[in-house]
Amino acid sequence: MTTKELIARVQQLDAPMYSAEDVRQRLGISTMSLMTDSDPKLPVNEASLKRMVEAGVRKIEIGADFGPAHFPYHDAQAVTALRSFYADNGAEIYSVHSPYRGNFDEWDFDDISRLIEAMAAVGAKVLLLHFDVWGRAAWERGLETMRRLADICRPHGIWLSIETAEEMTHDSNFTDWFDFPEVGVCCDTGHAGAAYALWNTMSDWGYVAQTLASANGKLNHLHLSDVSTTALPRYNGNTALKPRHDHFSPGRGSSIWTTKFQCFKAMAYPGCFIFEIWSEDDERFERLAEFPERLVAGELGRGVV
Repeated sequence: MTTKELIARVQQLDAPMYSAEDVRQRLGISTMSLMTDSDPKLPVNEASLKRMVEAGVRKIEIGADFGPAHFPYHDAQAVTALRSFYADNGAEIYSVHSPYRGNFDEWDFDDISRLIEAMAAVGAKVLLLHFDVWGRAAWERGLETMRRLADICRPHGIWLSIETAEEMTHDSNFTDWFDFPEVGVCCDTGHAGAAYALWNTMSDWGYVAQTLASANGKLNHLHLSDVSTTALPRYNGNTALKPRHDHFSPGRGSSIWTTKFQCFKAMAYPGCFIFEIWSEDDERFERLAEFPERLVAGELGRGVV
């Protein structure tokens, strides 16, 4: 899909923006944003989870890469207890960030089968992957690995998503070998916006459209966050963390949110809107609570039309 084709689709929509309720029903958060004391070895902070649910954010992405404290998939009883923990707090587990790294020869399919069975047990929909398919050898091994993963996920209705950033053509071409949305790509708008030093590319509506068009209709997951041209402080309670340019709550940076969501709608994006915020400042609760209404009101940047 070209940038012009995506813009034309936005302009042809009867209503080029979701309703606030449509956005809120699909709003989610990564446990990256819910960690206790920013320590992945510790479990999710229940008070933060409760505040997110009160803010209307109910879909949860678990960072299995954080270890057993977040997703103890080797322990069936612990997995059952985890599902109850989220349900009792009014949330549901939507996606899981895979802990797997390295080349395709290092994948343990017995272990990943346990991970996927645990995902099925908690009702998770998406398994997110960092999947390096650069070069012919990696591409060929990747096709075989993805076929095996898809075969394991298919009976459970679980989608696979390859996380990427500012240019998705290569990964979207790779997913052409598979059925969509069973296999697709995830755009991380934090990484995308911060890709070119001090220019937040997500603040330019044309570049936003160009980036999302490069998914070529294969977008099945999202990591959303704001980006600032100035490094902003981050907080863990009263402790200052190393400043960053990216992965902030909406409105802290300069991203143009309206265009993103117009494009998502024009692309018939089938997934949820998952925020990945790397800061524990209290204002993230308020910003996410206000996000659907501010987005629809056009208060977070002008759109394509």
